[in-house]
Amino acid sequence: MDSDLSTIQSSMQSTHASQGTGSLSPKSALPFSQPGHSRKKRDSEQAYSQDLFSGPFPVSQTTVHKQAEELIVTNGQNLDLSQSQKMFNQSSSNRFFLLGLSFVPYLEVLGFLAFLGMYLITLIANLLLIIMVRINPKLQTPMYFFLSNLSVTDIGLSTTVVPKILKNTLFKDTSVSLLECAIQMHFHLAFGAIECLILAIMAYDRFAAICKPLHYNTIMSKKMCISMATASWIASFINSMIHVIYTFQMSFCHSHHVNHFFCEVPAFLQISCSDTWLHEVAMYISAGAFASLSFFLTLISYMHILPTILKINSSDGRYKALSTCASHIIVVTLYYGTIMLLYLRPHSQSSPDIDNAISILYSAVTPMLNPIIYSVRNKDVKGTIRKNLFKNVLQSRLCLQTS
Repeated sequence: MDSDLSTIQSSMQSTHASQGTGSLSPKSALPFSQPGHSRKKRDSEQAYSQDLFSGPFPVSQTTVHKQAEELIVTNGQNLDLSQSQKMFNQSSSNRFFLLGLSFVPYLEVLGFLAFLGMYLITLIANLLLIIMVRINPKLQTPMYFFLSNLSVTDIGLSTTVVPKILKNTLFKDTSVSLLECAIQMHFHLAFGAIECLILAIMAYDRFAAICKPLHYNTIMSKKMCISMATASWIASFINSMIHVIYTFQMSFCHSHHVNHFFCEVPAFLQISCSDTWLHEVAMYISAGAFASLSFFLTLISYMHILPTILKINSSDGRYKALSTCASHIIVVTLYYGTIMLLYLRPHSQSSPDIDNAISILYSAVTPMLNPIIYSVRNKDVKGTIRKNLFKNVLQSRLCLQTS
């Protein structure tokens, strides 16, 4: 019995030595175990692990699940990043970036103070002119009715531009949304066209007053004045709406950085990747209809006015007639000249720096100068301002003395 037991143990040790293992395995000790088969299976599992994870060691089931979870999370993060990138691109595609006044700090301060001063003068001077026309019965004439319309237009034209320039100078963020840009462009174009038409109507008013004095009240009746002013406002806003809708139907795939201080059609034509030929033709037609036609109507009016003035025998009469037209001629030359230079020049010959300077000239400088020019050269307006200012100062002193 003992000899049989020793024989079995010696056979088990020899089997274990032939397999090359360092310790006794329970499976290898069983009579029905197949060492060769288990070794082949183990080698195939290792090879599969090497192919799957590029490693020389077998990977456990826990490791496989863990790596699968990490892969899912990573893919989810990549998906979120791609979605957020698309959202960012969509949000940035709806915004445009305007120019600031300067990158040099002291120039920014000077520019800010200059534009702030011009805007305050524009508001105060035009509002003062409107108030003087309203409170003085002598100024309730067609000429001053259209002059009040011109002052309202100047306030609107300056307000659509200058506050945005001041904001972009104070803050680093110069971006503007598509809706905000469209609104600014719409009102800026509308007020610019209204000013063109009002200046032409004022020239016609001077023609009727000097060349047709006996029929002046009939020609420039109150109903006629209101009708011409209303038609000017309606036509200008309709024309502006058409241009804005057509402008923002173009594609801006190259850049959303507008080389301008505010939203204006010529600057957007430069960054558009669409074919702008049709839009340029429409812009020339519109500028021709409003600016050029108004200018030629003004020119025709003065071609009849000047010979009539020269026929006046009295030097005082000639001087008075010329003085009523001089202010209007200065404003017309300054405004029509800048408008036609900007909108009637070929797009290929445009220069961004020159266009920006011209836009600032007729959008910020001209609205400031108009009431000053009309007030300085108009005795009725100057007399009304002096009288009312003197009266207010005197009343304030009396109130202080009685209190």
